[in-house]
Amino acid sequence: VFVQQKCFKAVQVFARQTLLSPDLAFNAAASQKMSAWLATLSTAPWCWSSHQRQTLQEMLELAHLVCGGSGRESGRSDQVAPDRVLNVLGERTSRFVVVLEGVRNSANQQMILRTCEALGIQELWLVPPPSGAKYRAAMVRSRHASRGAERFLTLRRFATVEEVAACCKAESRELWASYCPPARTDGPAGIVAVPLVHGSVPHPLPRLALVLGTEGDGISAEMLRCANLAVFLPMYGFMQSLNVAVACGMILQRLFDLCPEARGDIPPEIQRHLAAMLHHLHIGEEEDQDAKVQFPPLE
Repeated sequence: VFVQQKCFKAVQVFARQTLLSPDLAFNAAASQKMSAWLATLSTAPWCWSSHQRQTLQEMLELAHLVCGGSGRESGRSDQVAPDRVLNVLGERTSRFVVVLEGVRNSANQQMILRTCEALGIQELWLVPPPSGAKYRAAMVRSRHASRGAERFLTLRRFATVEEVAACCKAESRELWASYCPPARTDGPAGIVAVPLVHGSVPHPLPRLALVLGTEGDGISAEMLRCANLAVFLPMYGFMQSLNVAVACGMILQRLFDLCPEARGDIPPEIQRHLAAMLHHLHIGEEEDQDAKVQFPPLE
């Protein structure tokens, strides 16, 4: 039993990392091999428990979503229309990127992916929980709220807060932390938190990386120390906090309202590269809203 559990854990970890690779959706050979490998494992007459076999089957369903497998298997040849690609990329921005620091909840992760894609954000940076913090998220069953949005995004992974800060410096970005002080304006690291409204933030807005923290603990003190600015949305009710996925959408919309010129602010060479990739991206049939799949944590 011990050996069997170790084997399944290795399979699970490898499948998570592979399915979360942003290049998988654009590599037909690799995606087909991944789907075939998971299909073989899920139906193999080995000593998987019923729960493990169900987990493998749900990862296979996720592989079809990420790789567009359902369309390939049904013989469909749908691709993103060229005009639609150009229109969408014309509204994309690289001025703002979203940084997720240790966001644990699978449904929140999926909704953030979908929100960023729908609002025109191209890049998400993924950072694990702070050093020493135990990551307790497991493979959980939830609705596939992202609707495959991750296929259209650029996901970048960073091991530490220092790497994020160094990347911001290299790309001439400011690091902004979403932080709502309970009853004061000074953050724990001496950073000033300001409301995200006209007159409180620079105009025009700089190139920036917006950090969203974990559901329970928020942004780490280490990230706050590296931040150039902490911002928050003013609250007017008895509730003084928002779900992280809801906050993501509201803050991004506020950024675009404050800086409408951010629309389409993406280097032409990156736009051409994305267009070339998206022209070959196979779009599978849209997942049924009631279908349940298993979506791994991003970290």
